Amino acid sequence: QLADYYVGIGRSQDAVTLLTALSSEQASFAEAEIRLAAIDYAQNRVPDAHTKLDSLLARAPNYSAALIMKAQWLTRENKLDEALERAKAAVAADPQSASAHFALAVVQDRRREVADATKSYGEVLRLNPRAVAAQVELSRLSLTSGDSASALRFAEEARRTEPANLDARVAVARSLVAGGNRARAEAEIAALLKSIQQASVPTTNAAPI
Repeated sequence: QLADYYVGIGRSQDAVTLLTALSSEQASFAEAEIRLAAIDYAQNRVPDAHTKLDSLLARAPNYSAALIMKAQWLTRENKLDEALERAKAAVAADPQSASAHFALAVVQDRRREVADATKSYGEVLRLNPRAVAAQVELSRLSLTSGDSASALRFAEEARRTEPANLDARVAVARSLVAGGNRARAEAEIAALLKSIQQASVPTTNAAPI
């Protein structure tokens, strides 16, 4: 937690120092190493990040969190075959991890394996019914397949879970448009635009003159 605090306030080097010390302890080495790798990746030291993560996986090949992170990085780098392999390994290592199934779904989605991605996003929701990101993606995939009713159902579930989530609200509006419900769609879009405008208005704590 202290390392996370240091990263959050921009003291990355202090976080690295702390995590390096922790990585020498058997009980905490895996968590420390994965955080060190994440810091490298966030600071665009991509080869160093992959080296750290690969070294960790060589010592702990079934460490689901590291497999998920590797899959996410490879997906971002458009290395989708390797990403798929790592995501499947993460699911195999921890079948009850919603995060692992989500990582797999994202790779399958990027590979345009719609049926597999839909199934994996569905598994995410089975494990975590409040997973808004999965609900939004299922709404999008439902729209792609022409099922506006399912798209709206997933989008509304996401909005109920997180009413202020912009992705969920956009998904609701898109689903209404696709379903031909113009009046509700216009109302949703108007409310969404109002929320965005209000969020962009600067605030001041200055005392009145």
